[in-house]
Amino acid sequence: MKACKFMQVLYLKPLSSKIKNEMLKARNMILVEQNVTGQLGRLLREKTGLKIEEKNRILKYDARPFASDELREEIKKRLVARTNSWKVKKTTTTQTRWQDNQS
Repeated sequence: MKACKFMQVLYLKPLSSKIKNEMLKARNMILVEQNVTGQLGRLLREKTGLKIEEKNRILKYDARPFASDELREEIKKRLVARTNSWKVKKTTTTQTRWQDNQS
């Protein structure tokens, strides 16, 4: 697995500008929350204007904490899905260029 960063928001008010700066640096963001509605994700979107994709949200709302192995697997799934998605897009772009050059 490639290097990853971890950010934990400790204070919601006032929301630090450093949070938006770190989010802007990220190629991929995964939100981990322990509630059904994703309140932190909505607040971050409201305050920063940056949306975390629905498929990159890990929400747990059964009143039990995340187990480390459970969380690791969920994060891996999302990172693998992103890598595969990138490969498909890259291949499609290459094929389109090749077809354009054949004309």
